[in-house]
Amino acid sequence: MKCRLILLLLCIACATVWMTGPALADEAVVLPGEPEATILPVPTHLPGEGTSYYDIYTNVDGAAISFDGEYQGVTTGGILSVPVHTTGTPYSVVSAVKTGYNPTQRTLPPVPPEGEHTSVYLTLNPLKPVSGTLSVSSSPSGAAVYVNNVYYGITPQTVPGLTPGNHLVQITHSGYEPWSQTVGVTAGQIITVMAVLTPKQDQGTLTVRSNPSGAAIYLDSIYYGITPKTISGLVPGLHDLELTKAGYEDSVMRVRIYTDQVTTVSKSLKKISYPSTGSVQVTSNPAYASVFVNGVYYGDTKPETPLIVSGLAPGSYSVKATLTGYNDAVTSVVVNAGAATPVSFSLTPLSPDVAVASLRVTSAPSGAQVYLDNVLAGATPVTVPNIPPGVHEVRVTLTGYLEHRSSVDLSAGETASIDVNLDPAPEQSPTGIPAIIISFAICSIVLSCIFRRDKSR
Repeated sequence: MKCRLILLLLCIACATVWMTGPALADEAVVLPGEPEATILPVPTHLPGEGTSYYDIYTNVDGAAISFDGEYQGVTTGGILSVPVHTTGTPYSVVSAVKTGYNPTQRTLPPVPPEGEHTSVYLTLNPLKPVSGTLSVSSSPSGAAVYVNNVYYGITPQTVPGLTPGNHLVQITHSGYEPWSQTVGVTAGQIITVMAVLTPKQDQGTLTVRSNPSGAAIYLDSIYYGITPKTISGLVPGLHDLELTKAGYEDSVMRVRIYTDQVTTVSKSLKKISYPSTGSVQVTSNPAYASVFVNGVYYGDTKPETPLIVSGLAPGSYSVKATLTGYNDAVTSVVVNAGAATPVSFSLTPLSPDVAVASLRVTSAPSGAQVYLDNVLAGATPVTVPNIPPGVHEVRVTLTGYLEHRSSVDLSAGETASIDVNLDPAPEQSPTGIPAIIISFAICSIVLSCIFRRDKSR
C-alpha cells in the first residue's frame, strides 16, 4: 500500500513537470541525490512584471531613440515615453540620432519605481556646414567679379558654396586697374571683400554722337554700345571707329585719343534708299556674354545696352551667347532687310561641383539600426549625408531579425539607395524536453523498484 502511494505521488510529480516544463526550462532543476543544482540565467522582461517609464526629451523632433542599441521610437513634440519593466536586467545607455545632427548618448538613471516616470534630456547639435560665402563689392560698383578665374557677375555680388580655404578674387572694371586678392573662406561664414579700384593712368576719353542716334559703336572692332555714348579709359593714339545702323550706310573713320582729354565725334548717317541688310540686337542676363552669329564672334553684351550685329543679309541665323560659369544659350532668328531683330538670353549657371555623396537606407520592417563604417547613422528609413566618395560598409540590425551586411561604392554628387528585406531569426528549439526526459527517467526507476519488491514477495 505504501509503494502504491509513493507511485501515485511520483506520477503526480511527473505530470506536474510535464505541464510546467517549458516554464521551468530556464530555472534550476535538482535531481534526487545531487548535492547542488545548476542555476540557469533568468530571462529579462518576463510577462506580468511591473512597468515604469523613461521620458526621453530631445531639443529637436523626429530623433530616433535607442536603449543599448535597441530602437525604441521617435520623439514627437520633443518627447518619447519608453516603458520598461521594474525587474530584470536594466538598460544602461540611451542614444538619439537624426539626419543633419551629431548623434548623442548618455547613461540611463536607475529604473524608476513601478508606475512612475523619470525624465532624461538629450541635446543634438547640428552638423557643421561644409562651405562658405564671399560678399564682394567695389568702388565704383559694376565691376566684373572672378573667383578662381570663374566669372560670377558684377559687384555687388554674393558667391556661395565655396570650400574652406584660400580663393583668388579678381575685380576688373573698364577704365580702372585690375584688382586681385587671396581671401580665406571659412565654413558657415560670410566673408566680406571690398575692392577700391584705381583709375588707369595715361588714358583718354571719346564721346560719339550720331544723327540719327542709336547707331552701334565699334572701336577697333570692339562693340561699345550705341550713340550717344562716352567711352573712357582708352589708350592714347589712333583708333578705328565704325558706326552702323540698320537702314543706314556704315560710317568708318580714324580718330585720335589724347591723354586726359575728351575727343568728340559727331556723324550724320546716310540713309539707304532700299536697305538690303538687317541686324540683330542681342542682350543677356548677366551681361558680358560673348555673342556669335553663325559661329562668328561679334563682341560682348553690356548691361542695359544691346549688342547690335548689323549688315546681315535677310535670312535665318543661329545666335549663341557664352559666358564663363554659365551654360551656353543658342537660338535661331530671322533677319529682315532694314529691320533690327531683338534677341534676349537668360543664362543659367553651371551646376557647382559636389565633393560628397548621400546614402538612403530603407528596410522591411522599418526602425532598424543603420551603421555606416561601424558608426551608428540612424534608424530606417534614414538618409545619411556628407559621405566621402568611395567604398563604405553598411550594416543593418533589428532585434528578432538576422543582421544584414553589404558594401556600397559612392561617387561624388551621388545619392544612392539601399532597400533591405530583413529575414526573421530562426526560432530556438523547445527548452522543456530535458525536463520531460528527466520525469520519465524518475518514473522508470520507481516502477522498477516496485516491480522488484512485489516479485520478491
